[in-house]
Amino acid sequence: MKKVLNEWREFLNEQDPARVTPADKLLKKVKDVPSFKDVEKKVRDRVKQIPAGFMHPGQPNLTRTSIHQGISSDNVKYGPAPIDKVLAWSVKHLKDHAETLRIIPHNSRYFMPAGRDSGLRSDKVQKQKFRKKFNFLNQELQKGAETVRRGSQTITREGNKFFLNGKPVRNLAWAIHIVARQEIARPYQTLDLIAFDKSKYKTKPGDPKHLTGRTIDFVLQGDEGRLNMGLNDKAYQSKTSQFLKKYGPMYGIVNYGGESWHWEMNAENRAFFEKMMKQGITPIQSALNTLATKDLKPKAE
Repeated sequence: MKKVLNEWREFLNEQDPARVTPADKLLKKVKDVPSFKDVEKKVRDRVKQIPAGFMHPGQPNLTRTSIHQGISSDNVKYGPAPIDKVLAWSVKHLKDHAETLRIIPHNSRYFMPAGRDSGLRSDKVQKQKFRKKFNFLNQELQKGAETVRRGSQTITREGNKFFLNGKPVRNLAWAIHIVARQEIARPYQTLDLIAFDKSKYKTKPGDPKHLTGRTIDFVLQGDEGRLNMGLNDKAYQSKTSQFLKKYGPMYGIVNYGGESWHWEMNAENRAFFEKMMKQGITPIQSALNTLATKDLKPKAE
C-alpha cells in the first residue's frame, strides 16, 4: 500500500509540480503568523506609550490611607501576606506591567510583599513591633550610646542629660518613642512604655496604615525585602523603585516618603479600581484606551 501511495504522489507531481497540497497551505499560514517575539515587541511598544505619572480619567486624588477610611474586610492572600482584594488585583497588574517593560523577569519576587506582616497587620503585631523597636533604642542608650538616630529624630546625651534634636528631654520614654516612630507606626491602641531611667509614657492612639489592609511593603531591588533603613536610599535608586515612581499613580498607590518599599491605596482609589476590576478592564487597557481618545489627565505630582 505504501508503495502504491508513493507512486501516486510521484504521478501527481509529474502532472502538476506547482500543485499546492493542504499541508503546503497550512505551512504557509503558520509562516504568516507573527512570531511570539514580534507580538511581544508590539505590545511592549504600545505600553511604552503610557506616560509616567498617568492617571485614569475620573481617578481620585492620590493620598495616604487611614484607618478612619475603614478597615478592609475583603482580603486575599497575595504571596506571603494578606492584603485587600482590590489592592492585590491592582498590584498584580502593576507587576505584569513591569514584566512587559522588562523591568523585572517573569515570576520575579519584586513587587511582591516582603513578608507575612508586609500587608494586612493586626494591631497586636503592630504593638509587638513598636515595643521591640522602643526596647532596642532604650537598651542602646542604657549601654552608653551617645547618639541614637532614626530618620529626622536624634537623641544625644551629655553625661546623664538627654537631648532630642538639641532640645533638653524631660521624659526619656517619650523621646525614645518619638525616635521609634520614624520606623514603626504607633499602634492604634495605647501602649505603656518605660525607659531605663524609670520614666514612663503612654502612647496616644496611632493610625497604623497596615491595619487597613490597603498597604503593602514591596520587595525592591537594593533592599531585597529586608526593609532595612540602611538600604533605603539604595532601594530608592533601583529600577523597581523608579518604575513605581513613574507608574504607581496608574495603579492607585502612593508612597510613604520615609520608606521606599511602603505603598498605600486610599479608600477612594480602592472604590475606583474595584469598578474597573468588576468591568474586566485592566489598568493598561484603560490607559491605552485613554491614549487612543487623547483624553489624558495631567501627570501626577
